Amino acid sequence: MVYILNLKKEYEGLKYTVTLENTNLKQTFLSAGVNHAISRNEIAIRLLASYMFEPDVALFSEEILAYPTNDEEYDIKQFKVMEGNPYIGQEYDKAFFELKKNENVILMGLVRIEEGKRVLYKNPSVNFKIKADDYLIMMMNQKTQKVIKRVFGLEEGL
Repeated sequence: MVYILNLKKEYEGLKYTVTLENTNLKQTFLSAGVNHAISRNEIAIRLLASYMFEPDVALFSEEILAYPTNDEEYDIKQFKVMEGNPYIGQEYDKAFFELKKNENVILMGLVRIEEGKRVLYKNPSVNFKIKADDYLIMMMNQKTQKVIKRVFGLEEGL
């Protein structure tokens, strides 16, 4: 915590991600200005519960979290919607079906900046329209990622 506070004084505007061993400190780190506080125990507990009650969900999660090693393996990526993107103004559900049909990509959600905060929409409601500067969260393989890069005109990520 002390390191983060000192770093924030020295380097304004940087984003900080920390891994926590003590889950109880998550809110404290977030309050101190950390952008992401990840608890290894939280993730492990969720995965363990899945293995006990939903083993196929656990296997799927494990596969998706692993780094793809060939063009056929899947990963979750986010791409920013820039001006000129063909999906601007399109309803989320229509984009979902188009991406699946045309590119074999599964649109999983969308992040929109609202009042300076990143808001995650998981499976948004009907009539939800995609806007410039949204981030589309999609599941795709590496072969399809090359096509999406061309469609979106940029690399994945922020």
